[in-house]
Amino acid sequence: MMQTNTATVTDLLTAYAGGELTPSEVVESVFTQIADANPVINAHWHVLHETAAAAAAESTARWRSRSAAPRPLEGVPVGIKDVIDVAGAPCTGGSRLYRNRSATNDATVVRRLRAAGAVIVTKDATTEFGVGGPLNPLFGPTRNPWSPEHWTGGSSCGAAAGLAAGTIPLAVGTDAGGSVRIPAAWSGVVGLKPTMGRVSRAGVMPCSWHAEVVGPMSRTVSDALTLLQVISGHDPADQRTIAGRSIERDLEDPPPTALRIGIAPEWWADLTDEPTTQALERAVEALRTTGAQIVPVSGLPAARELHDLSYEIVWAEAWATHGAHAEHHHLMDPVGVGRLAAGQEVTAAEYFRILQRRADAQRRVFAALEPVDVLLTPTTATSAPRLDDLNLAIGGNSLPVHKGYGLLTAHANLTGFPALAVPAGFTSTGLPLSVQFTARPWDEIACCRAGRAFERAAGRPQATPDLSRAPGIATGSPDDVTGSGPSWTPYLEGELDPGGVDAFLATCP
Repeated sequence: MMQTNTATVTDLLTAYAGGELTPSEVVESVFTQIADANPVINAHWHVLHETAAAAAAESTARWRSRSAAPRPLEGVPVGIKDVIDVAGAPCTGGSRLYRNRSATNDATVVRRLRAAGAVIVTKDATTEFGVGGPLNPLFGPTRNPWSPEHWTGGSSCGAAAGLAAGTIPLAVGTDAGGSVRIPAAWSGVVGLKPTMGRVSRAGVMPCSWHAEVVGPMSRTVSDALTLLQVISGHDPADQRTIAGRSIERDLEDPPPTALRIGIAPEWWADLTDEPTTQALERAVEALRTTGAQIVPVSGLPAARELHDLSYEIVWAEAWATHGAHAEHHHLMDPVGVGRLAAGQEVTAAEYFRILQRRADAQRRVFAALEPVDVLLTPTTATSAPRLDDLNLAIGGNSLPVHKGYGLLTAHANLTGFPALAVPAGFTSTGLPLSVQFTARPWDEIACCRAGRAFERAAGRPQATPDLSRAPGIATGSPDDVTGSGPSWTPYLEGELDPGGVDAFLATCP
């Protein structure tokens, strides 16, 4: 029988169609795998046993009756980051302030998942509100399945850990500076950051209206594209979504020989350690074997410049929403509070100048990518850091993780462009490595075609984490804290978002 802990969406749908498995059996297997793995990795904060079992039973009946065509994700389990509302389920944002909160409505992405037949099985770990540090004050840290002494990256940490550990086959995260792609990279899975405006954020705890997107996480590139197709589309409840932007579905046409892969080693060379550099070089050679064209790219603004500018926007906008929690900052993660304090210092005049610089960066990156289909870079500067150190070692220097982990991902958030993280092997100590494909706006299919070509050329990793060798690790619990948090509806409903359709992205072909 199929091993459900490594199954792809295609595997599951094929097994359902052939009667080899039922959604109810798979969801029960998910529950068992979570019970085994979660005490070590702390990836899934809320397991939705009753509602998931009921949805799986409905999908099982649909497959058996064959009276109607199965929906695109009929019976496929999906994990949801705990900043995204699932009606009737907890949605805490990883914060003491909302530890007792349950959502009253589904976020748009969750509603679309249910309509496609997906089974929502978990609410997954996050850093506090997506801006905190690795050591979540409410639930404790999420640990990397490949080495539980190491972090998964954030802020979509639970989704990445669950995918790597084999507890869930699909997940939905959010990404304001790399929060889908960084944990995907450090956990050895796939993470796709869509174009800003591709996926609705209605029903998602807000962080940054210029940088944050909702995105798919999966075990394969094909699965990420399938999930994106389900959750994307215009939504009247999110004024940043754009109508009329369809997604191509064919990963094989044009073939890899028609792909133009851009490389700019000087853009990232001083920002990566040796194993990461070597992984990128191997990726280039693997793509050459497919017949893809390797094209030098010039004219990109410096990666650190784009990173720093992006986070100026993120922290300023995060303060604009989380400032309402100022009187409760003593209950919050001090890492997140420090980041919010940086945002508080940005004046209105400075903020608008920053947005002008953002518009210039969009134009410059767009022009630099014109000769290619995608830009190939490392996803992160190094492999995952230890939770008892949280520093990145680059070129003999030690850089605090919060200053270095988004160096090669934040450009896509600043510009709003799509980017895809794909596994690229392991270090000598067994930690995952990753490469990233960035494309121009609305061209997620280019990222996925390049990612799929690389996936095939390099081969999907066959190893799986061995959690049996991990020590017992204590994590936090919602019952460990006392006191009451605020109830601030405008924050939770995202009513403070002053943005509209991004003028640059809306006019891109």
